[in-house]
Amino acid sequence: MIIMLKHNYNINDSSKLILYPMLSDPIELNLKPGDYIIFWAKTTVHARTTLKKGEEVCIMSYGFPLKNLEILNGN
Repeated sequence: MIIMLKHNYNINDSSKLILYPMLSDPIELNLKPGDYIIFWAKTTVHARTTLKKGEEVCIMSYGFPLKNLEILNGN
């Protein structure tokens, strides 16, 4: 899980989160503060494009062990 906390950038020029799903084209995302995405980070390659001059990004990242997810699903 990635949560965008802060993102300061020039209006038309910012870096983006990129997901590389298996057997699919890359997906570019421009998360705004407060936006979040939940995905299988262990099996999905993900990256950020290069920050632009003067750009600031602050994210929070959480990882959940599979064992905990099984408990939440009642297994």
